[in-house]
Parts: sequence; C-alpha cells; structure tokens
Amino acid sequence: MDIENLVVFAVVAREGSFTKAAAVMGVSQPSISERMQRLERQLRTPVFVRRGRGVGLTAEGVALRTLADRALTLSRETDEFMTGLLGLERGLIRGAASTTIAGYVLPAAIAKLRGKKPGVEVDIVVGNTAEMADAVERGDVGWALVEGPVAESRLAVRRFRDDELILIVSASHPWARRRRPIAPSALEGEAFIAREPGSGTGAVVDRALAGVGIRLVPRVRIADSRGIAEAVATGAGVGIVSELVAAALLQSGQVARVAIAGLSLVRPLSMVHLPGRTLGRLDRELLSLV
Repeated sequence: MDIENLVVFAVVAREGSFTKAAAVMGVSQPSISERMQRLERQLRTPVFVRRGRGVGLTAEGVALRTLADRALTLSRETDEFMTGLLGLERGLIRGAASTTIAGYVLPAAIAKLRGKKPGVEVDIVVGNTAEMADAVERGDVGWALVEGPVAESRLAVRRFRDDELILIVSASHPWARRRRPIAPSALEGEAFIAREPGSGTGAVVDRALAGVGIRLVPRVRIADSRGIAEAVATGAGVGIVSELVAAALLQSGQVARVAIAGLSLVRPLSMVHLPGRTLGRLDRELLSLV
C-alpha cells in the first residue's frame, strides 16, 4: 500500500470532494482521481460513493479512514519536523482556535510572526471549543487554542493566560446606571443571549451560574461572542461575554458592565494537542508569541 494514497484518501474523506481535496493539497483534480482509482484497485473494493459533485464513503471506506487519518497525521508531523529541522523561512502553520481567541488573541501574534517571516503561511480553523478539541483529536490540526474546559484524559492541556467574562447590558438598560452588584437570581427575569451548545464561553457561564443555583434558559442563541455583544448593544437582551470582546463597545458607551454578587467568571485560555506530539518549529514560534 502506497502511504501517499492513504494520505490523499484521508483528505478526500475529510473534504467530501475530489475537487476540494485537490485545492487543499495543491495538485490537479485528475491526479487525485487517479490515485483514488489506484487505491480502489489495490483494495479490490470501492471506497467512495458518488453524490452529485461530492463523494461519501462506503462501509469499507469508513473502516479505512481510521488508518488513513493516522497516515495523514504522520505525514503532517514529518513535514513539521523537517520544517523545524531546517529552520526554513517558509512553511505552513495549521492550527485551530475557538472564536474569541481567533478574533482577539491570535491576530496580533500572527502579525508579529509574519512581520519577521513574511514567507510563512498561517491557516487557522475556527469553531467552538468542542469542535476544535475534536479536530485536534482527529489529527486535522496539530494544536488548538481554546477557551472552555477540555477533558485532560483525551488531550494535553496547557494554560497560557486568563480571561474574564463579564455581564453586559445596553446603555439604555436600568442596570447600566447601577453601582451595586445585582443578585444572580435577577438574571432569571431578563432576556438572556447565549452562545451555542459546545461553546467554551457558554460552558464556563453555565457552570458558574449552576454553582449559585441559577439555570438560565436563553431567549436567543448566537454562535459568536461579538454577535452577542452587538445584540446586547441594540437592546435585544443581556449577555455574558469575554472582556476582550466587549472592550470596544464599553469604551464607546454602547454597553455597560454590571457586576454579579458572589460570582467570579475568570476562565483559563489553554493550548491543547495530542499527548506526546512534538510541534513544529514554526508552530512553537507562533505559540510563544501568543
């Protein structure tokens, strides 16, 4: 079995399309098709089911994907090792980040790295904490920066900074002029805007509120913390977001920060990767800037 064919198969299975896989790998679509035909001849069974413009997997393809994903991970680790060994000024950094970190922590670090090494390409996958942890575990990316809890039995977790979550209300809300903290139970009478299930921000908020006996049923869910902050500014409800996200709206006076009695919402931001995995030199350089 040609291990390169397994690597190509893993990318096609992930992308669900020969054309998309070709774009990701920087090769022609006919080259991808030829390799996959060769793979099916070697296996003496189809591994793909054609679906319109894309492809799905047969039962045999699903069984093969586990091995193929391992081959893809090994291929990437080898590329990262060689890039680090040679100290190249060019290369690809592929990682993942949950939404708040991607929007408010990573950009400055990426700018600093690209200022020193303009030939380096950076590809960051963005999603909620659960999605990014799964991407690391599957081997889609080598590392992820997340803002929610991750099972340390699955991944190596390293805390790199703290972030405070704060309750914000619109400038016209009665609480905007309040100087004393509100009781946690006061939130139950408000239209609460929350993140989607799987969000690191949402998980931290739910856990903290449960600790003081409060369980909120969101009136609105928005899969982006900035979207929540903007919705709060328009008076759509109240929300709890990262101080990083709310900073500009607080400074402009569009929203106000409200303290909650007896509740601290400081959370760790963490880097996660597969246990025992060595990150490439370029990855480590970007992460050190973070």
